[in-house]
Amino acid sequence: MKQRSEIGRNFGGDVTAFNGRAILITGGTGSFGRRLTETILAGAKPKRLIVFSRDELKQFEMTEDPAFKDRRLRFFIGDVRDKSRLLRAMDNRFFSILAHPSGRLLFERDPCAIDMERVIRKARERGCFLELNSQPKRLDLTDTFCQLAKSEGVLISINSDAHGENDFSHLKFGIDQARRGWLEKSDVLNTRPLPALRRLLRRTMQ
Repeated sequence: MKQRSEIGRNFGGDVTAFNGRAILITGGTGSFGRRLTETILAGAKPKRLIVFSRDELKQFEMTEDPAFKDRRLRFFIGDVRDKSRLLRAMDNRFFSILAHPSGRLLFERDPCAIDMERVIRKARERGCFLELNSQPKRLDLTDTFCQLAKSEGVLISINSDAHGENDFSHLKFGIDQARRGWLEKSDVLNTRPLPALRRLLRRTMQ
């Protein structure tokens, strides 16, 4: 419990708003999902907390970890990224950027069975953005879908997916992927000055 409390403090923010609530964390077996789960269990009193992901092995590993031995915790196997759910999520007024859109992990996990062309058109209609995740196991979006996004006028955010200081070097892989997709500076969301970037992000929440 001491370890969990330290993680909660380092995560930042007040999680007591989750007291008495039933919480669903999608992608809860990833690094962010695990840490968020630990933080809520340490700093709040949820009615129950459900970890939802499609990675059965990682769920099993979490159940074996003493940090997650908690009666409030439940695990469900599934994939939230079916087309209808994803398109509904993109309609949320707080939606700005779709992260690692296909969910693939190279040589480990196939991309989700979603219509990426429809997703890109939805991003254009909604005025939101797509991520190009530079992590070498992801490189998601693919170069061909980067090209399609460019043709539809959808800006791409190139993200290092850094989990530590050394991981910022992943950006070079994302930039290479963007070049293969014919992206130029004007096609990339985060080449803009911070005030312009903030304006674009605020526009997605109107």
